[in-house]
Amino acid sequence: MSLGYRLGLAVVSVMMIFLPAIYLLLCAGMAVGIYYYATNTTFLLGLKQVGIIAYFGPMIAGCVGLAFMIKPLFTRRKQVAAYLTMTRLEQPRLFQFIDEVCARVGAPKPVQVRIDNQVNASASFEHGWWGVITGRLVLTIGLPLTQGLTVGQFGGVLAHEFGHFTQAAAMRFSYAIRSTNDWFSRLIFERDSFDAKLLAWSKRGTYYTILIANIARGFVWLARKILWLLMRAGHAVSAYLMRQMEYDADHYQLEIAGPHHFRETFLLLQLLNAGTQMSTNHLNQLWKDKKLVDNLPLLTQRLYATIPEEAVRQARTAIEADRSAAEWHATHPSHPERIARAAGREETGVLVGEGPAITLFADYRQISEKLTLIEYKERFRLQFTPESLVATDTHLAGHMARVERIKTMAAFFGGLLHEHRLIFPEKDAGEVSTVEEARDLYRQRALALEELRVSTESIGKDIEAARTRRAHAYAATTLLQMGIKIKPSAFGLPNGKRSTIDLAIAEASADIDRQRKELEPAMSLAREKFAYFCRMPECPDWLARVEGNAEWNAWLERIATLKRTLLAIKPINDQLTSCRKSFFLATICVDNFQRAKNKPWANREFEAFAAEFRTALAHIEAIGNSISYPLLDGKSYLHLTGYFVAGNNQPGSIGRFTYLRSLYERYTHLYTEMMLELLEKVTAVEQACANELVAQG
Repeated sequence: MSLGYRLGLAVVSVMMIFLPAIYLLLCAGMAVGIYYYATNTTFLLGLKQVGIIAYFGPMIAGCVGLAFMIKPLFTRRKQVAAYLTMTRLEQPRLFQFIDEVCARVGAPKPVQVRIDNQVNASASFEHGWWGVITGRLVLTIGLPLTQGLTVGQFGGVLAHEFGHFTQAAAMRFSYAIRSTNDWFSRLIFERDSFDAKLLAWSKRGTYYTILIANIARGFVWLARKILWLLMRAGHAVSAYLMRQMEYDADHYQLEIAGPHHFRETFLLLQLLNAGTQMSTNHLNQLWKDKKLVDNLPLLTQRLYATIPEEAVRQARTAIEADRSAAEWHATHPSHPERIARAAGREETGVLVGEGPAITLFADYRQISEKLTLIEYKERFRLQFTPESLVATDTHLAGHMARVERIKTMAAFFGGLLHEHRLIFPEKDAGEVSTVEEARDLYRQRALALEELRVSTESIGKDIEAARTRRAHAYAATTLLQMGIKIKPSAFGLPNGKRSTIDLAIAEASADIDRQRKELEPAMSLAREKFAYFCRMPECPDWLARVEGNAEWNAWLERIATLKRTLLAIKPINDQLTSCRKSFFLATICVDNFQRAKNKPWANREFEAFAAEFRTALAHIEAIGNSISYPLLDGKSYLHLTGYFVAGNNQPGSIGRFTYLRSLYERYTHLYTEMMLELLEKVTAVEQACANELVAQG
């Protein structure tokens, strides 16, 4: 590390210490101002009621504002202890590997090794600032990280983390910088129960208490704006050097793993994060039924392994094509910048290991199961019993079986089935006299549809691309209306002019309409194929064949129920389709409201959307009240409205928004499950008919 680099770190660290000092001076100045006001405006007390309010009001508001300013000095962020501590006795191979990395990097050995469920690894000081003095390090390893990386790649990641601590002065300066930045961020952006109470006081009470509370909120707002300026100044002076420190740590990763593994690790981390998100989605679905898997890292590992090769190729291509640079305030260089720096390095790497990093652990499965329970209790704060836990292998087997069933359904419809293109049974599918005739007509449509598969797949991709362009344009115009600056290129736009965005929306909409027309012949074939397919169990000759057979009669009654229900829920789909654009724009408003400068506009738009949602939800509930709950999943709903409403009891506009979001998910689940069962049952009829014909032949 050069002398200039060290001097830069020292200067930045001193400046970062001055920033909290400015904050303390601000608090002291506010206290002095309150005291000055209290001692120099006593004459107001002689002006009766108005004077008393004028005297005590600003003073109380100032004290409240000062309390909000100093409370971060006495409150600590709650640490989530969702980790397991490993010992040398339990994990001798892991500790031997860590010791080897530390020796090669020249960093001190960690005094403690923790395992958590994040796609990350980190080396930090033990017990915060006390660790800065003692120099004792704690290594935290994300278990999902070891599932996708080889031993060599994993060693490179550890080398990067330990690389931050190869120089005693640098690691202490770094800690001071990061801690100060984090502290300012908490001070400005974190809200707690005191903030909620002050907000409530500013809206309810007497005229005088509301006035005082709003003055106090004004003090808090002004103080936080000043602190925000200090934080930005801190970022401005520290971000560049923090990026240089990352480059310095990359040097050690390259020495240990080599340039090839260095580049590959960026891709694998992206895929592992995708696997983690997939496992989180599974948990969310399971928890709706108060169920959880018993091994969360195993779930992540298995789902990560299911990522299609095409998706991996696309991710790799995107990384290779990315030329983005870090923003001035970024604490880390961009991936392209880091990869570019590594491009000139020779293909070396002192720790070469192609085996999976999980082989470094003893009793990996047992560790995963213990960590899973800690995650649920400490990180997610879930209340569950042993009966809530489902064997991960069992859940995955059911999930994979369902995935295959959905693939079969997609193939049946020639890949045309989509949330924007649902297909329903026809009321009048045309008269056919025999099951063989219905089957022949169905197969004719199937062959014709198969001949169009290549062209329909291409048109489908074009429609999705146009929808994405339109969605980006809608998002851009909404964000601009909210007063949020956008980077036009991030939305696929040449510039941020309103006329350009309107043109992009119009062109994308025109493309979608044109491509839908091109797709209509195939859609017509898919609908006819499905209609004749569903006619087979209803043909008179088939009904005559199974007359008196209780099992087949129950089967046919179930088919009729599924068809009836699918027809009945089609109007619900029409209502949901009509709300899609508004729901998307409402989501943009909700997700970006805190960043909005034009909050009144965002509020008005959202309330208008909520009014539209209220009307649609009323229609949907009216339809649902007349339809019995059709799924045989053990749920006790009497009708569909009960299924839709369950758990959606949040009041107001936000409540209607979250209700509609839930409704999209539940409707899709309902439709999919009924269609899967219907296709399987009618296929059984077709197979039975075919077997009978073979037997007769």
